[in-house]
Amino acid sequence: MKVLFSGCSYTWGDELENREEQRFSQLVCNKLEAEETNVSECGYSNDLILQKFIEAAERSKPDLGIIQWSSISRFQVWIDGEWEQIQVQRNPRKGFHNGYMEWKVFYKYIYSDEMGVESYYKNVYLAEQYCKDKQIPLIMLNMGKTRPKNNNYISPYKPLCKSKIEIITGGSNKRDGEWGLVQWDDKKCWMERGHPSPEGHQIIADYLIQCFDNLPG
Repeated sequence: MKVLFSGCSYTWGDELENREEQRFSQLVCNKLEAEETNVSECGYSNDLILQKFIEAAERSKPDLGIIQWSSISRFQVWIDGEWEQIQVQRNPRKGFHNGYMEWKVFYKYIYSDEMGVESYYKNVYLAEQYCKDKQIPLIMLNMGKTRPKNNNYISPYKPLCKSKIEIITGGSNKRDGEWGLVQWDDKKCWMERGHPSPEGHQIIADYLIQCFDNLPG
């Protein structure tokens, strides 16, 4: 059995002492006695998370796909022959990746949370349709940053998405009417820079294994 994972730093295992052994993707595969393929990277936007998932799925033909969606504020642009990741967290006090000050203009005058939400649900829908076409069972999570500041805005793509997508982060912030898997106030579950600890990864892995056990067929 082969399991394909795609996501950002949460799935990559940032801040873990031994990420390839402690991250939830490996914990899930240990339990399922499966082969792990993890194409996650720190800072990935949702566009690139899905792109890398599809590219890897075309190569490896997985038996199960698991996608962890990232912050809606992350985007990618094509520069000098490759995709460059941009995110609002890099602006403005800490500067901009590779010195591209245009990102300040992008986030100040162009970007809106509604734009990010629209892109998120488009990616979710495309992931569902791709996996349906390829007959790949799919489980999805998000890191908890998928709501616009304008809570009255509803993406027209959201009703098209059929999957239950559990929120990883939770506790002090309640999003989409649900509490997250890993509570913010449980300090042992989080590392210094805000990534899941080994205990946090175990909670996520246990949830994913439960989802797998409940898949139809």
